Amino acid sequence: MYAAFAADSGAAHQVESLRSACTMSRAPSQRHHSIFWRCDPPMKEIDLAETRSIDWDDVGRRYDPNLDWEDMLLIRQTARLIERYGGGAKRVIEVGVSTGVMTRLLLQTFEQLHILDPAQFNLDRVLEMSPQDRGRIVPHCGTVEEFKSSQPFDLAIFSFVLEHVADPIAALRALTRLVRVGGQIAIAVPNFESLNRRLGVELGMVTRLDYFQEKDELVGHRRLYSVARLRQDLAVAGNLEETALRGLLLKPLSKAQMEIWRPEVLEAFCKVGLEFPSLCVALFQMLERKA
Repeated sequence: MYAAFAADSGAAHQVESLRSACTMSRAPSQRHHSIFWRCDPPMKEIDLAETRSIDWDDVGRRYDPNLDWEDMLLIRQTARLIERYGGGAKRVIEVGVSTGVMTRLLLQTFEQLHILDPAQFNLDRVLEMSPQDRGRIVPHCGTVEEFKSSQPFDLAIFSFVLEHVADPIAALRALTRLVRVGGQIAIAVPNFESLNRRLGVELGMVTRLDYFQEKDELVGHRRLYSVARLRQDLAVAGNLEETALRGLLLKPLSKAQMEIWRPEVLEAFCKVGLEFPSLCVALFQMLERKA
């Protein structure tokens, strides 16, 4: 998986550039933590209001997951799990397309793909980047809460979107309405109880597990999840049954430490992490509409 990413997008060059930037530049008194945080600046916790206003067109212009090997790894692993659990679906919608990286991967599995995003900038970028697939993509601009479809879908994909929406319960209920009875919903969310965060708290690098960083503000995160919090939101939303829960990337060290690992090592941590979702960087969940 990661090897394919490296071959497809020049990730080897990206990682080499990151290696140069992430050096052991800390003072000696700081280096006792350097095995976990090798880049300056050190970990910084920030406060983000869940109800704050977010300009999604601006987020779309500023954020590019192609520049982040970990994000690309999570996207590719999510796409593989969607193919594994929902690959037989015929009528499919991806809700929240961001830069279109996931969209291009999904087009390798599904013949036609509806895409829904509140930022017209994102929709235009997806179509521009995939001109050969324009006939297979049906774009819709708007939010999941407002969107109406004349026909239900077999599968709705909500990959790293639930942490962005203003009201997660309303979004989950809207997703449920989009799919047929017995239809599926694929969800991926960041996990604040991951192993690397637990180690950060234990080492005193951060004060709590559910901390926000500057990147969370950049990408428009309103909240983070744990297994318990995700299941709690689903229970409140109602009418959904969990059919699978998997972990996305078991991450024992910092991104700066792991970026120098060989692709097969990263692949091994992805595979092992599938069975330990509560310790992984992110959570993948497959749901079925009950009625």
